[in-house]
Amino acid sequence: MGGNSGHVDRDVKELSYRDYIKARLANAVVLAREMEKAIGTEKAHAIIRDAFFNDMTNMVKTELVLSPVNEFADFVRLEKEENEQPNFRNIVELTYPHGSETELSLNVSRCLFAEVFKELDAVELGYLMVCNPDHAYAQTSHPRIKLRRSMTLMEGHECCDHTWYWDADEEP
Repeated sequence: MGGNSGHVDRDVKELSYRDYIKARLANAVVLAREMEKAIGTEKAHAIIRDAFFNDMTNMVKTELVLSPVNEFADFVRLEKEENEQPNFRNIVELTYPHGSETELSLNVSRCLFAEVFKELDAVELGYLMVCNPDHAYAQTSHPRIKLRRSMTLMEGHECCDHTWYWDADEEP
């Protein structure tokens, strides 16, 4: 017997972020397409939209326990900290073209989610799963935080133009 008695050598396969995301999303797309067949596209998309919106809402509520957002500066700090995480930076490329005490503009010029959903011919699902929950993120972070966006990579535009802003007229 050799020195590796009882040890099994296995090749370790390292996946790129793109490969990992594509493998995960492919399963979600298969499920969504089956739902569309079973209950119709409109009902399936409503369920998907609500499920991902609610998931984001619950995730933000959990995060707010540790880091509450009492003013817009708190939101900006948390948003930028999240966006600088290495895993996130491997998924999107972004810039901050404008910022003030009440507004933060963020442009995403590359997004692996948009690229993968396009490859899977499922951009409408990508919008429901990835883009639409951004509104839950804003709304749940603080009642005065709003999101304005007119373009998304998912919908074929040249960028995603997020503008997070503090609506002083909104009742908290």
